[in-house]
Amino acid sequence: MRRTKTKTMALYNILTGNLYSYLDTPYDKENNKIDVYCSAHWTADNEEEYQTKEDLIHAYENETELFSMSCWCDISGYDYWVIQQGEENYVSIDVCLKKQPKEYSQEEMQLIRDAIVEADYYFENNL
Repeated sequence: MRRTKTKTMALYNILTGNLYSYLDTPYDKENNKIDVYCSAHWTADNEEEYQTKEDLIHAYENETELFSMSCWCDISGYDYWVIQQGEENYVSIDVCLKKQPKEYSQEEMQLIRDAIVEADYYFENNL
């Protein structure tokens, strides 16, 4: 009798940060949210452009029956990041969960993962 290997699907797990994307997705138990550092790092050529990009980040929101997503960046500003540090700023994505992590189905966790990746993609292409 020939044995065949069966593939097992990797299980999503919010508590351990396993959402199987290219991003780190650690869970913040105290605030019941997923903290994501976006892959997009950004800068600007002048203060006006910097403010426009900062506003774009803060304006990004996504809310469903599963979560509420908001985005932010360090608000030290153009002078700090571009003039003083000469470094790029970062984008953080906060995914506030509307249920406890263990209450989400695998399909729901996949939808959350997809929304995180979509936000990351948006910033990669718009900053």
